[in-house]
Amino acid sequence: MERENDRTRRKYKKEESARIRKLVDFALDRDPRIMRHKQFEKEEKERKRKEKYNNRQAEKNALADKQAAAEAARAAEEAAAKDQAKSDKEKRQALKKQLKFERKKITKLCAAAIQEKPEIQWELDMCIGAGDHPDVPMDMLQFYLFEWEQIPDVKALIETIERTAQETKLANETARLEAKSASAQQIAKAKADQEAESAARQVEWTSEEQRLLVKGVKKFPAGMANRWGRIAEFIGGRHSEAEVIKVCKSGLNFATKETNAFEEFLQVKNSSSSASKEKDKQEKMQADESVAAWSGAKLSERMEGAQNAAQDRAVAEARQDAAQQQVAKEVAEQEASGRTAIDAAASEWTMEEQKALEAALKKYPSSDKERWDKIAADVGKTRKQVVKRCKEIRDQAANQGAAAEKATPSRTQQAPAHEWTPEEQQALEAALRKHPSSDKERWDKIAAEIGKTKKQVVKRCKDIRDNLAKVQN
Repeated sequence: MERENDRTRRKYKKEESARIRKLVDFALDRDPRIMRHKQFEKEEKERKRKEKYNNRQAEKNALADKQAAAEAARAAEEAAAKDQAKSDKEKRQALKKQLKFERKKITKLCAAAIQEKPEIQWELDMCIGAGDHPDVPMDMLQFYLFEWEQIPDVKALIETIERTAQETKLANETARLEAKSASAQQIAKAKADQEAESAARQVEWTSEEQRLLVKGVKKFPAGMANRWGRIAEFIGGRHSEAEVIKVCKSGLNFATKETNAFEEFLQVKNSSSSASKEKDKQEKMQADESVAAWSGAKLSERMEGAQNAAQDRAVAEARQDAAQQQVAKEVAEQEASGRTAIDAAASEWTMEEQKALEAALKKYPSSDKERWDKIAADVGKTRKQVVKRCKEIRDQAANQGAAAEKATPSRTQQAPAHEWTPEEQQALEAALRKHPSSDKERWDKIAAEIGKTKKQVVKRCKDIRDNLAKVQN
């Protein structure tokens, strides 16, 4: 009965829902208010669409106008530049024609002198800037024309031309030397600025960064994409890729505040170059106001100064060549002996470095896979140098042991190699209680605390265990 009532209830509910839905749909289709609202929404949507389209078209038109204006301005600038270049070219051509006309007048004036002494033609061309000689200003040509017209004698004119040619030659040489000196100053200044900028950007390497660099070189092998960038990011990002590459190419010789003797020697040698000498000379001339005296000196004095400068330059270059030959000879001798100054300085071990090596050997156990890298980072040497030092110490100890064994008469008379004092026995018992057997590095820690090797500690414990077993039996 209840199931029948529930079935009837669901049937009536479904019919009632359908009737209400039909009524709502009819109202939505026929109600004028709803129809007006739908029409308003449709018109509003269309209006927004048209407004958006118009705004987009306006932006496109504005951008096109802006581009057209920029193109017009660029075209105007190009046209103005072309007009200016054309005007400058016309002025140069006009000046060139005028210079040529003045040279012809001077050549015509000196025709008698050339006929009297034909070889004077080259000196005359130098004076007036003809042929391959440097150009002479217009006012200078007009001055020559005015002065030489006042000379009636041909021989006097020839002497004047020769004297003027000599003065022009010295003036050209002086201008060339001044230009060369200015260029040397610019090169020296640029080099000094570059070195100062490089020194300012250089960051000192910490021991942790050195250890991470050694690890990063192994972690990111050669051939990997963006290898040096990854290594620089791996060590912290304080050093650029160029610094990382430079340090790796130099054999992991990290930048420190101290400089070795070879670098100081190179710095002294570079400071004696011609550019640095020329710079010091110019600064000295400016300090004692000799530049003004030079510019206002007579032509003969300037000629004498130019000759002295050329001699000083030749002497400096000869000294520089001799110094370079001496340096090359010393380097060749060092290479012939199988060891350069840098290698010798790098292979020397001071007492502090030896102590740091011993402390690092105790600090990092042999079970550590990165033991040698960490030791090299703490000591400040490369991994190769540290391993080589340890092998040398091991070989020396082996040689000393062999010599002692050979010198001993009999094995029975030899004293025990490793004796344990009561203090060491107490320290061993305390360390065994301190470090549980679950610790993987237990024996390394115990050996480090006692001051014995791992092998000696394990052997001592085995001996004690065997003795206890014998006593119990």
